[in-house]
Amino acid sequence: MPSKIVLPEVGSKVWIEVKEGGDLQSYTSRVEDIRGDRIVLAAPMYKGTLVKINSGKVNVRFVHKDALYVFESDVLEQRAMPIPSLIVRVPKEVKREQRREYVRVPWLIMAKFLVLSEDEINVQYRDYPKLWEEKLFDIFDGVIKDISGGGIRFNISMNWVKQYDIRVGRYMLVKFSLEYDLLGNHYEREFIEKIKIVRDIPILSKLNAEFGATFIDIPDRDRDFIIKAVLQRQRELIKKGVL
Repeated sequence: MPSKIVLPEVGSKVWIEVKEGGDLQSYTSRVEDIRGDRIVLAAPMYKGTLVKINSGKVNVRFVHKDALYVFESDVLEQRAMPIPSLIVRVPKEVKREQRREYVRVPWLIMAKFLVLSEDEINVQYRDYPKLWEEKLFDIFDGVIKDISGGGIRFNISMNWVKQYDIRVGRYMLVKFSLEYDLLGNHYEREFIEKIKIVRDIPILSKLNAEFGATFIDIPDRDRDFIIKAVLQRQRELIKKGVL
C-alpha cells in the first residue's frame, strides 16, 4: 500500500463517480474493507438494483477531518455474491479538493428564513414544519449565495437584520429547494434545516447583509442529497469554465 496518503476509513461513506454515456454519475457507497492494495466498497445501488460498472476506472470521493478528498482508481472486480461489492485498487495519489467540510459551490438559490428564539433553539427536526407554520408572519426572504453539505452563505436585507437582531451565534431555520439528475431521472426536494450563523461577511452594500452558517442536526439523508446536488453543480461549472 502506498505510504503517506489519506485513505477513507473502513465503515466510512464515500461517493463513487463513473462516466456513463458521456455523463459523470455519482453513487453513494461505503468502505467495507482495505486489504493490501485493494479497497472493498459496497456495490453502488440504484432503486434497489445493483449498478454494473462498465468503466475500468472510477473516482472515489470521501470526507476526512473536515476536508474532501478524491482519487482515481482501477476497478479490479465487481461481485454480486455473497455480498455485493466493488473492489478497486489502492491509489498512488489522493488529492485534497478543499479544506472546508465539504465542497462549496456558488449557487444562487431563493430561500426563506425564520429566526429562532432562545426557547426554540432545541426544536427537533420532526417539528420544523409545525414551527414553520406557526410563525408564518415572521418568515422573510433571502438568497443563498453558495452551499455545501456543511452549510450555506446567504444574503438578506438589512431590514431583517435590524428587526430580528440577526448576528453571529443566532440560530435560524432556512427553507430552500435543490435538484439534480441521475441516470436520466430528475430529483428535486424541499428542505427545512436548522442553521447557526458563524460568520459575518463584509460586503459593500449598505442595504443587505451576508452571513456564513453551518447546518445543525442535519439528517444524513438530507446531507447526502445536498452533496449530490452540489457535486453535479460543480461539474456543470467546471464544464462552463467557471471553476
